[in-house]
Amino acid sequence: MGFGGFYNESFIVEAQNGLAQKFNLNIGSPIIIMLILIIVNSTIGLLVGFGAIGEEIGWRGFFVAELNKHYNFITTTLISGFIWGLYHFPLLIIIIAPKLDVSIWPLLLFTLISSIGLSCIMAWLRLKSGSLWTAVIFHAALNIHIQGFFQNLTVETSKLTNYISGEQGLMMALVTTIAAFLFWRKREKILGNNQYPN
Repeated sequence: MGFGGFYNESFIVEAQNGLAQKFNLNIGSPIIIMLILIIVNSTIGLLVGFGAIGEEIGWRGFFVAELNKHYNFITTTLISGFIWGLYHFPLLIIIIAPKLDVSIWPLLLFTLISSIGLSCIMAWLRLKSGSLWTAVIFHAALNIHIQGFFQNLTVETSKLTNYISGEQGLMMALVTTIAAFLFWRKREKILGNNQYPN
């Protein structure tokens, strides 16, 4: 759509050099490099992303499970997502907005929307499966792919790039809202775990 460029050549060159040095692989094709990075992120990289378990023990493991005892699915999602979004505000204010050199207000709004959407998805996965691991794996995959791959692959073409792309951008807010709506439509599948109507 022109808000950012594809692909960041320096990121690919760095990945090529890393593969050559560590694994003695000399690959010239950027597309093959990208595929390798996706595969590595989806396997070995996912283990690194399991740092998300700390957050998920608190958010989906405890908070969502407790809220679900007292509220319906949508209320559980809205409360947990809103508070989870606020939890990320200091990081945005102190580190991310100054680093990107952008206004904080759009990032706060987009992050709040994304957090509610993601909370809906992860709460559904957590409550439907009865397991914390579904949310941990989802959260880890999200972090490793967005932060470790897609954001690094995006070329900043204007000030708008940092408002549109990335974990705190407009596109993340839109995509998570659409996905959350699809999960919300399936909320009856978890009614057995909660006596409150959804």
